Amino acid sequence: MKKLSLVILAVFALTVGITATAQAKAKGTPSLEKGEELFTKRCSICHTKTGEKMSGPGGGPGLLGVAARRNHDWLVEWISNPNKVFKEMQDETIKMKLEQQIQDKEKTSMISKKLTPVQVESIILYLNTFK
Repeated sequence: MKKLSLVILAVFALTVGITATAQAKAKGTPSLEKGEELFTKRCSICHTKTGEKMSGPGGGPGLLGVAARRNHDWLVEWISNPNKVFKEMQDETIKMKLEQQIQDKEKTSMISKKLTPVQVESIILYLNTFK
């Protein structure tokens, strides 16, 4: 009976371990390649890799050097939930400048893309190449 209990316990532990590993692999790890793909599909509609602002309504700023100007935590928050960050900004000068940019773009602002943490980290890895 003891051996059977140990076998059942071992099978259970192995199953839990395999499931946890599979879940971790499914979530993935951030990568430069994923970041480039995500940027191309979801960000380049409004942003360029250069310092040039995207033209037209809804065009966002160029992102050249953005990772050097902003810290990692700020980038995570901004990419994950731009509207929340905008509302919480403490620096009124920056807030006023962003409000003017939004007015200039026909009241558009960055849209939350509902990205996973791995996707956000991948985009940040890619943004770090814009130098």
